[in-house]
Amino acid sequence: MNENDGWTEVNNKKAERTAKLRTRRDAIVISSKGNLSYAEVLTNVEADPDLKDLSGNVNRIRRTQKGDLMFERKRSSGGKTDDFRK
Repeated sequence: MNENDGWTEVNNKKAERTAKLRTRRDAIVISSKGNLSYAEVLTNVEADPDLKDLSGNVNRIRRTQKGDLMFERKRSSGGKTDDFRK
């Protein structure tokens, strides 16, 4: 191009990065039969010797829409969630 035209050449933008896919954490839903409170379910889970591995690898505990408890496991936790199914 001539410099006398008054035009300038524009550089192209960098290519946009693709977003990394985020994986969901493993989760275990515990539903109570009866009228157990939130605290009673937590104490039962912590007291159960079969669930000791679960209680040490929990990242977040929250209620589902149905009122059950959902335990989200840490990403670095070793075992699979299928081991806790009954």
